[in-house]
Amino acid sequence: MEAVICVFAKQPIAGEVKTRLGLPPLLAARLAQAFLDDTLSAMAALPWATVALASTAPATAAVPVLLQGEGDLGARIERVLRAALALGAAGAPARLSSSPELAWDPNHSPAMRRPAAVIAIGADAPALPARLLESARTALHKYDAVLGPADDGGFYLLALRACPPGLLDGLPWSAPQTCARTLLRLRERGYRTALLEPWFDVDRPEDLTRLEALLRAGTLSAPRTKAVLAEVRAAELSVAERAAELRAAELRAAGSQAADLLPAGRQTARAEPGAGAERPR
Repeated sequence: MEAVICVFAKQPIAGEVKTRLGLPPLLAARLAQAFLDDTLSAMAALPWATVALASTAPATAAVPVLLQGEGDLGARIERVLRAALALGAAGAPARLSSSPELAWDPNHSPAMRRPAAVIAIGADAPALPARLLESARTALHKYDAVLGPADDGGFYLLALRACPPGLLDGLPWSAPQTCARTLLRLRERGYRTALLEPWFDVDRPEDLTRLEALLRAGTLSAPRTKAVLAEVRAAELSVAERAAELRAAELRAAGSQAADLLPAGRQTARAEPGAGAERPR
């Protein structure tokens, strides 16, 4: 089954991405770019998939770029997935929408047939195992929709064979019940649904620590992310060392000031013989 994988991502602008990781804005933006690069690279390795970037703003990429447009996350997911499903069936991609910003560039995939399904993922899981994508693809032979639950209550993957207008309208987003409510909505609309095994997004410092440990152990692969994480940790170490140096200097200065305040006789390290004591001959 051929499918279009739409990778949803914000523009990696300092101060606007990965703000909950507690990193300096420039490093957070570099990490967001690494997440995206690793995700696009991993998805491009799947022989049955065409990859598109679902961006919040115009971007230059090695894959087709679809603008998410306005509205809440549900409206933006719907817009992109319907656009991806609109690929032409005559051996070459057709315009995805009457909106010019959603035009598919035929030069990217001239032989692409109309996809049987679309898959939405985010760039927040840069080392998403390929087995999860393969499981979604397999499930789509039998089911109409597939959800990958995220540990925080959202979902890291949504795969559909059809996406009618209003399918995701009015759902809660970025909430502990997002995945459960989405699953309920799909079933209410008559979709045969399947669930994948849970996975995690990288939104908080503890998520980043978990990802880093898996990358270090070789359990997951995300080379650009791993390289930027090494820079992040080196920068943190440098800051910690500098803070320690400053603290040591403050303590030395405080000790010197305390010594200056002592009476003159008590600043002498050598004891003087007491009055009337016999001196050595």
